[in-house]
Amino acid sequence: MRSGRESAAIRPNEQAGYWAISSALSALGRFDEAITATQLALALNPKSLPDIEGLAWIYTKMKRYPDVIRELRRALEIKPDDVRLRAWLAETYSESGDLAAASREKKAISETDRALADEVAALIEKSRQSKAEN
Repeated sequence: MRSGRESAAIRPNEQAGYWAISSALSALGRFDEAITATQLALALNPKSLPDIEGLAWIYTKMKRYPDVIRELRRALEIKPDDVRLRAWLAETYSESGDLAAASREKKAISETDRALADEVAALIEKSRQSKAEN
């Protein structure tokens, strides 16, 4: 089996090679390079949900919240009823300090999945308390 880099070099139009490279680079903490590899994969298939989520995950690790939000919104355009994505978006809004947007996402979740909405509400409350203490 070829490594991701070999696969991408031999077949530059093969999305899986870029995904493998991105995964390896992310694991090594080389996030800027992982972003580039993921963007190359997305250039081949802009609606690849795994690649969009991968990019959002890398941005999350880097605490680049506006980028996380952009990618999660992009993912939700493809899969609008995915409560897991919406919960991740709510948590990201909460982490970024936008508690109003986090609450809006929680409300959208509660229309679909009440138990998950309760978990998100607890995260938002925890962020509020943390910000009040600081």
